[in-house]
Amino acid sequence: MEFPPIHSTYPSDYRINVDGLLTLSNRERAQRAYVQVFHTGIVEAVASAFLQGDRTPRSPARLTALRTEHCIVKYSHDYLKALLALGFAPPFAVLVSLIGVKDVPYSFTIDNSLFEDDAGVLDRDQLHFQEVIIEDVQPNPYEYAKQLRPLLDQTANAAGRAATPSFDASGRFRLKVD
Repeated sequence: MEFPPIHSTYPSDYRINVDGLLTLSNRERAQRAYVQVFHTGIVEAVASAFLQGDRTPRSPARLTALRTEHCIVKYSHDYLKALLALGFAPPFAVLVSLIGVKDVPYSFTIDNSLFEDDAGVLDRDQLHFQEVIIEDVQPNPYEYAKQLRPLLDQTANAAGRAATPSFDASGRFRLKVD
């Protein structure tokens, strides 16, 4: 299956519906993620359990650039390659929103450090980032990540950073995309 839900390697369930194809993260219980592929080629991917922690004093909610950017790059790349295989042609638009994130720290540690970095705090409940238009889907996910850099920089901007630290000085995406 070419459209796995976010944080999944394959869907646990899927069905054809009036809109197209729906892939689901769980077979029988409440869904934590889904992907709706519309007949028009629009792909809507939603993950409801994206924050780390459970919003308690012992386990406060947080986002990390490592997890967020990895998911944006990996899954949008996978979905666009699948759309190409189905005969859809660019340009494609990639849009990202984070919802329910007011006062959530956004961490930028990417080197597996045991020490906490200076996380920025997201100041809005809903963040709707500007779309990135993809004219040509790069087969290499690291080259594709370069196309998404304006979007990834904007996610860092939301937490008070000028740019994402996920690119090295030569402009190469440093996170592992598997």
